[in-house]
Amino acid sequence: MDVFQECLQKIRARCAIQDDEYWDLALEEGEIPIATERDDWISLSSKEGFVVGFGLQNGSFDVGVTLPPGFNHDELELSAIMIPSRLQFNFKEQTYWWDYRLFFDANLERPLETQHRDCYVSGPVQIMDTCRSLIQELKAKKHKSPVETFRKNLHYMRDLSAIQDDPYWDLKLEEGETPIPSEHNSRTLKIQTKEDIMVQMGFNDYCTCGYIYGHIRLPSSFHITREEVLSIMGSKVELDGLNMEQDDIYKWKKERYDDALMSFPLALQPNKRVSGPVQVMEEARGVIRAVMAAESELCMNKKREMTETIREELMMNACHPRRVAVWTEQEFDPF
Repeated sequence: MDVFQECLQKIRARCAIQDDEYWDLALEEGEIPIATERDDWISLSSKEGFVVGFGLQNGSFDVGVTLPPGFNHDELELSAIMIPSRLQFNFKEQTYWWDYRLFFDANLERPLETQHRDCYVSGPVQIMDTCRSLIQELKAKKHKSPVETFRKNLHYMRDLSAIQDDPYWDLKLEEGETPIPSEHNSRTLKIQTKEDIMVQMGFNDYCTCGYIYGHIRLPSSFHITREEVLSIMGSKVELDGLNMEQDDIYKWKKERYDDALMSFPLALQPNKRVSGPVQVMEEARGVIRAVMAAESELCMNKKREMTETIREELMMNACHPRRVAVWTEQEFDPF
C-alpha cells in the first residue's frame, strides 16, 4: 500500500461512517500525492500546479487549495460549487480554505443514524470533487497576462472611488514601463520601469477614507543611500505621508489635510487636491528621474576613483621611484 492510501486508511479508521462512496478515492490523471510529515493530512498536486490538502479534525475535514505562483484571477462564482461564505482566502499562504462544520454537515466520527436525517456527508471523494470544481473555476477566471491584471485592477480601484474623472484615472504607461504580475492576487498596480525600478500603487479604503498610495522599489545593485533617496523624495512628494517600509522600498500616501478623500464626491471637498493613479505615477516618475541622476553621478565618481587608483598603481609598478620623482619635479604627466 502506498503512502497516500495508507494515510487515507488511517483517517478512515478513526471514523464511524465507513461507506465506500465517501472513502473510495481514485486520483485522476495528473494528480500526484505529496509526502507530508503528518499522518492525518493528505496532500497532492494537480497537473495545473495547484496543491490540494485536507485533514480530519474532530470528525470534520479542513480543506485547502493553494494557488500556483503568480496566479491572478477575477472574483470567483461559487454558487454551483459551495456556499460562498465557507471559503476564506489566506493572502500570505495564497490558499483558499474551508471546512465542513456547518449545521447540515455530518460528523464522520459519529454514526450517521444518530445525526440529523438531512445532514450531508462529505468524505474524501466529495472533497476532491469540490476541489476539482474549484480549480476549474479558478482556471476560467485566471488573468491571461500582466496587462490584463493591470487593466482590471485599475478598473477595480476606480470603482471604489467616488471621484471618477478621467484626468485622475486615465493612466497611460510610457515607453519602457511594463506591467508586472501583482503578488497574492492583490488589487494593486505594479509596473517595472526601464531602469529596473518597480512602482506599485494601490487604493486604501480603510475606514471609508479612500486614498491612493504609491511606492518604489530600487534594485539592490544601486549605490545611492537611503538618506539620499529620502532627501530626493522629500523634494518630489509630500513628506507627511512618506514612510520607508524596507531598506529598498519607499512609500508615500495621499492622505494629507489638503488631499481629497477618494471615497467622497469632490463637490463635498472644495479646494482639495485630487491624486489618482495618474498623479501618483507622475510623482513616481519625478522621483525616479532624480534618483537616476544621483545614481549616475555616484557611478561616475566611483569610476573616477577606480581610474585614479589604477593610474597610481600603474605608475608605481611600471616606473622606478627615482624616475617618478624626476617627473614630479618637472611636472611631467606620462599619461
